[in-house]
Amino acid sequence: MRVAFVGFGEVASAFAAAFAARGTAVAAYDVLLEQPDGRARLAARAGKTAVAFQDLGQALRGADIVFSTVTTNVAHDAARACGAHLVSGQTWVDLNATGPDVKREIAALVGASGAVFVEGALLGAVGVSGAQTELLLGGPHGARTARLLAEGYGLNVRHYSDEIGKASTYKMLRSV
Repeated sequence: MRVAFVGFGEVASAFAAAFAARGTAVAAYDVLLEQPDGRARLAARAGKTAVAFQDLGQALRGADIVFSTVTTNVAHDAARACGAHLVSGQTWVDLNATGPDVKREIAALVGASGAVFVEGALLGAVGVSGAQTELLLGGPHGARTARLLAEGYGLNVRHYSDEIGKASTYKMLRSV
């Protein structure tokens, strides 16, 4: 199995470490790669985790699962840019803290590529010692993806709803 991350911040680095510890190849693209010191900054975020930092097309090519972990203000644009590189057989897991309407718009962009969309909502702090992060997955492919991530990688994940937007709504209401 091969996973890719679009955006490599705190969330991506924590998840990448979990995947790499189980022998999964990890690739990532981040806009920092376009800055002179960007590769070094990303390597520092990765720490001891083996991550192949690549241009967008290379990072997505051959990935079974692509995790979108960019900032909310660019989530839609990132999905649009990735659409040209996604193919049938890939799963896009959107972990961005966007609202339900944006999740549905991104699902349409991803679906047009032939890849499947899975809504993700993170509950709890990521990377904080002692904090338990729970990942809720939604959409028609959420249950299958939740089983894969829980059974194959030991992640604290569960399927929330077959309807895209429900997991994000739950997270938003829970955060209030």
